[in-house]
Amino acid sequence: MIMTLDPEKKEKTVYRLVLTGGPCSGKTTGQARLCTFFENLGWKVYRVPEA
Repeated sequence: MIMTLDPEKKEKTVYRLVLTGGPCSGKTTGQARLCTFFENLGWKVYRVPEA
C-alpha cells in the first residue's frame, strides 16, 4: 500500500520504453524521433544516454 502526505494528490503512471539493437541499427535516431513525438503530445520525456 502506498501512502502519501496529501490525500488529494493523484499518482501518475510512468511509462518506460527500452530500445535494443546492434550497432548502427537506428536506436539513437529512433530515440530522438520518439522523444519529439511524445513531447508534442505534452508528455515529459527523460532520456538516458547510451552507456
